[in-house]
Amino acid sequence: MALAFGAGRRAEQNTRQKIVRKPLQKNGYTNRPSAKLDARRTNNPFSKSGSRQRSPFAQAYSDGGIPCRICHGGVKHKLQWDVEPVELNYYPVLITFAFGLSETRHPYVFVAQNGFKQMLEADGAYDKVMPILKDLVRPIRLALASSDKEVANAALDATILLANLVKEELTQFMPLLLVPVKSKWFKPSFKAKITDLLCLLEECGGQEAYKMIKKKVPTYMSIHAF
Repeated sequence: MALAFGAGRRAEQNTRQKIVRKPLQKNGYTNRPSAKLDARRTNNPFSKSGSRQRSPFAQAYSDGGIPCRICHGGVKHKLQWDVEPVELNYYPVLITFAFGLSETRHPYVFVAQNGFKQMLEADGAYDKVMPILKDLVRPIRLALASSDKEVANAALDATILLANLVKEELTQFMPLLLVPVKSKWFKPSFKAKITDLLCLLEECGGQEAYKMIKKKVPTYMSIHAF
């Protein structure tokens, strides 16, 4: 009986040791702001593997051509710049960031989206963006056309930032940008943000912009209709 009792106690202890606590899902560490970023598939930016062709942004990142790196924090990630955006020559760095808007892997996603945003918001950005505005349109259009929801939303945010900076100067490029926007107009997850973008484009570009929008998105209502 004593042997049986001892064997039973050991079996119970082994069972307890196998119990693994699950991470907290509410009010715990998995709900920190950076958790969503960490959920993205992680890529080794310095990998030598040739199994996957590198994007322009990924190649520049691994070659040291991106003047900032992600600084990991327990609660929130941030960018650490080698040279502050206000001191940078925007060609070709900002164009490379624009290509990075199509990235789907960590750390490229965070670096590209936040790098693009911070460069557009830096002092003196307008004078540096205007000479390369045409070169920014193609990579932004590619990101707008992405089937990845987060990429497309980030591209809409980037386009809104760009429109707020260059105003009516973006009107000439609207036919190119409106093509991928049109395809997402009726999707509920994009409708509000696209409406904000179209209203901004009309506000900046006036009647000319409105005509372009109506040609691509016939159900759009002018900001002057309310």
